[in-house]
Amino acid sequence: MAHLELLAIPVDLPHSGASLGYPLTYKRFEVGGQRMCNSTCLCGHVILVVEGEAGSFPLELQAAFERVGAETLLARSPAQARDHASRFDFSAAAIYCGDAIDTAEIRQLLDELGSMPVLLYATGPPSYVSGKAFLATSNPDNPEAIVTGVARMLSS
Repeated sequence: MAHLELLAIPVDLPHSGASLGYPLTYKRFEVGGQRMCNSTCLCGHVILVVEGEAGSFPLELQAAFERVGAETLLARSPAQARDHASRFDFSAAAIYCGDAIDTAEIRQLLDELGSMPVLLYATGPPSYVSGKAFLATSNPDNPEAIVTGVARMLSS
């Protein structure tokens, strides 16, 4: 497995705005009746969301991606994500890699995703993260931070 430099994106998103270490433009427009910022337009992209947490957050994250024009497919485990990746073409993946996630499963998933842009997110980078973008967020349950991170990754 090739080792690339880890890209860490520190994020803290207060309710009133966003800060990713650089300014965001907020030119608003609508897609499907939803107001959104052009800096986070993901129209035409298909995002694999890997989020095994219980509760409503996985659906909130999926809805946040769809509000900015992306199509999504939710996987509740790395094994389910591998199955989806073998059957569908994705633009990128957003993967939660917190403490409860099996590191061997995540490594196998990352290997199988190959060169697909992947944003891993949690409160801090796990030791096995190499060659993928990582979003360090003080609140991993913040869908807007994750959507913005994926949008920035795809636009670079």
